[in-house]
Amino acid sequence: MSDDAAGDASDEIESPTVGAPQGLGPRWLPTVLVVFATLLAVVGATTTWLKVQMLDTDRWVAVSSDLLEEPEVRSALSSYLGEQLFEAVDVRAELEGLLPPRAAGLAGPLTGLMRVSVANAVEQLLASDRFGDVWEGANRRTHTAAVAVLRGEDVGPLSTADGAITLELGEALQQLGARLGLPAGALDRIPPGFGQIIVADSDDLAAAQRAVQVAEFVSWMLLLAVVALYAGAIALAVGRRTAMVLQVGIALVVGGAVLLVARLLGVYLSVGAIVRKTENESVATVVGMVATQLLRNIAWTSIAIGLVIAVTAAILGAGLGSGGSGGSGGASRLAATPPPHDPQSQPDGRSE
Repeated sequence: MSDDAAGDASDEIESPTVGAPQGLGPRWLPTVLVVFATLLAVVGATTTWLKVQMLDTDRWVAVSSDLLEEPEVRSALSSYLGEQLFEAVDVRAELEGLLPPRAAGLAGPLTGLMRVSVANAVEQLLASDRFGDVWEGANRRTHTAAVAVLRGEDVGPLSTADGAITLELGEALQQLGARLGLPAGALDRIPPGFGQIIVADSDDLAAAQRAVQVAEFVSWMLLLAVVALYAGAIALAVGRRTAMVLQVGIALVVGGAVLLVARLLGVYLSVGAIVRKTENESVATVVGMVATQLLRNIAWTSIAIGLVIAVTAAILGAGLGSGGSGGSGGASRLAATPPPHDPQSQPDGRSE
């Protein structure tokens, strides 16, 4: 065999990747795109939750109905409405006016009995359809006002007081007093401001307005960017796309898990920063968990989709590997195989 022929054969043997597909750009670039896309996906899920659930009045009304099913919320409402009623109405004085002069001394014990029976009266009130209508209407009006304020729209006097957005439950106080047997005249004299739950004050609105403006602007853009980055990572991974699809699946699982942890941390940190009374922290936590249900659903959906993609990619990768012809390895082996010997190329059978 001549030196030229030996050199050609040596080149073929030393270049096993000749004919194998080559990636586009640096080998690490697809992985970086997957990581970046996953981070954007977590941020995008948060903006989607804010836009779809927190800024949609119908969805919030549905969430508020779910809140009434929570024992912590019902207990907090019971305590709040009872305290507000006895602060707004001088129950003892009203009973003294109703009782005969000789029985006026019973007004004090009767007032105490009424305080004890408030819990049962509130429970009956919360279970009534009439209160359900009051609760839904109050939440709808308050949420409409809150969204309008957050979007910088003019809401006039709707559910706002002293720069704060409030949940108006004055009608619920009227219903509770009627159930306890208080005179209608006394209930009509309840001063304005009782039965108001402050949802947000003016100090919180400026930062919230900026967050809403950003969320509404970037939510869909982030979704498109995430899809484009994942697709780009797979497209750039020429010769190892099955492995890159597996990476995308794992990234979706990790992103969903990160979102679940971020949801829990966000709720607990928000409660610690906003709630000023320790006894209100449990109910505030329940409200936060119910209000972020969409985030939880998005996270678990991401985990489920990621698992399906990862398992499918792993099965396909294993099949290609066992077949001996998948990926760049098969192309490398094919390129490294020397051409078959042709006896007719050397008629005399001797090497040159």
